Amino acid sequence: MTDGQLPAGFQSFDTPLNLYDYEFCITNLREVPDDLDLKWLSGSYVILEYSELQTVPSALLRIMPPYFSLSGNPISELPPEIFEIEGLTDLGIGDTNVRQLPQNVTRLSSTLTSIYIERTSISYLWMWTQEILGRRSIRRVPERFVPAEHHIVMIWRKH
Repeated sequence: MTDGQLPAGFQSFDTPLNLYDYEFCITNLREVPDDLDLKWLSGSYVILEYSELQTVPSALLRIMPPYFSLSGNPISELPPEIFEIEGLTDLGIGDTNVRQLPQNVTRLSSTLTSIYIERTSISYLWMWTQEILGRRSIRRVPERFVPAEHHIVMIWRKH
């Protein structure tokens, strides 16, 4: 990517009507346009992993992705709004510089079932995270990975 920016084709208002999955992994992406939510379709999967994002762009939140991963970016702080995206089921924030989740999440998404926080320094979970525990994933996960009686809600591994 030139100068850490999305290629021009991904910044176009002429988005194909069936493009709902954006995956960029191991890039030098540092920022996205503030109006990206007007260009990408609402409800798109957004996976921007192992890039150079230092903050969570608000335009990505406004896309309202059901699956959102920023794993591997040098992000150190998360806005509470990332946990309030209605329709979001899975959030990947592993392998980031995040040391704690925001305390002031007031409208936790009713659909959020999985937060992947592996390889972070997060050592405390605020009370609002308790609401997620016990939720059943609305995504179908093959039983060979997760037995029916065990539903992984938060993946948490220390370094």
